[in-house]
Parts: sequence; structure tokens; C-alpha cells
Amino acid sequence: MGNEMLVSRWLKGQLAAAGLVLPVNNTLEDAGRQGMITKEMMEAYGCNTLVFSKTDQKSLDEDGQELDIWMLSFVAEEKAE
Repeated sequence: MGNEMLVSRWLKGQLAAAGLVLPVNNTLEDAGRQGMITKEMMEAYGCNTLVFSKTDQKSLDEDGQELDIWMLSFVAEEKAE
């Protein structure tokens, strides 16, 4: 599974836990689009921005390479008018 899939599953999990979207795993079987995330769902959840923040922490991968640790947050950001 690619990193983009991890982020999308995390995001969808947050919205599903809030009861805003169904946790559909196979989008091909979702003819009614019950698992599709919409702008209205994001507004109802109250968050509209993903923020990636680098931490001071490090981790080692399976080859012993040192990796930076990042934190993902889902926050509300006011629109500039």
C-alpha cells in the first residue's frame, strides 16, 4: 500500500467515525457514492486543511536509514476573503 493510500484511509476514517461518510473499501462497488468525500462533509466536520509538520524525532527504517518523523493534522482554516 502506498503512502497516499495511508493518508486517504486515515482521512476517511476520521470522517466515517464522525458519521459523515460510509467506510466503503471498494469504490467500484459504491454505485450510490455513499463513500465519496464531499466539500459539504468537510464543512460539516469543521476541518478543511491537512497540515504536515516535521518533528525533531527520528526513526530507523528496516535498512537502518534514519528517517524524519512527520505529524499529520486535520484542522480548520479560515478562508481569506
